Amino acid sequence: MEIVTAAYSDTGKVRTRNEDSFICMSGQTNLVNVDAGLVVADGMGGHAAGDVASRMAVDHITEQITNAGTVIDTTNDDSLSQSLEQIIKEANLEIYESSHLDNQSGMGTTCTMGVISGTRLFITHVGDSRAYIFKNRESRQLTVDHSWVEEEVRRGNISREAASNHPYRNVITRALGLERSVVIDSGLYSLEDRDILLLCSDGLTTMLDEDQIATVLKNFDLAGAAKELCDQSNNAGGSDNTTVVLAQMIH
Repeated sequence: MEIVTAAYSDTGKVRTRNEDSFICMSGQTNLVNVDAGLVVADGMGGHAAGDVASRMAVDHITEQITNAGTVIDTTNDDSLSQSLEQIIKEANLEIYESSHLDNQSGMGTTCTMGVISGTRLFITHVGDSRAYIFKNRESRQLTVDHSWVEEEVRRGNISREAASNHPYRNVITRALGLERSVVIDSGLYSLEDRDILLLCSDGLTTMLDEDQIATVLKNFDLAGAAKELCDQSNNAGGSDNTTVVLAQMIH
């Protein structure tokens, strides 16, 4: 089995700096007993030092999943999932404590992580950056946005269509760094030959729908698709930073 990966990040047409950070690692001997480590972290726009928060998150995760001294049991699903959640909790606390030391209270970041071990995909998620699996042209969203509009949709108070244009659509209800502790969503999925895993910041999903994304994935190789998705996001308005991280299983 081979895992092909690609990533691309763009500031967009409106923002003056890119507050997104990402990890895209596979096939490296220094990964701790896993085959790939992928992360998208979107620093909270409008808050102090969002770019610092997202960078802190990916730096902490990178250190943990490339540190030979880190003990992660990949033979046990529950153990691996708990280890990944613990890494995110540690990143949260580090950002939270730093924000108070540096007088930058309120800085935070989303964090969506995908770790592949064999054909198993472990997703760990906080915020509204998303993870999808694409099989041919069919897509499956693996994460639920931790956002005000998503909660209102689930309560039946607003429609999915209204949520996409709602003035509060960018208000997230969970992020790393805002509180001393954080609630983390996690899930375990099975990957098959030619499946494509997509992790992205909301700069992509507010500009392109799943059908548009699937068309790009079908017509470009992985590296070309990552850039093309960011380019199309900019062509559609580029109202936010856009980051795309892709992985494909090839047997």
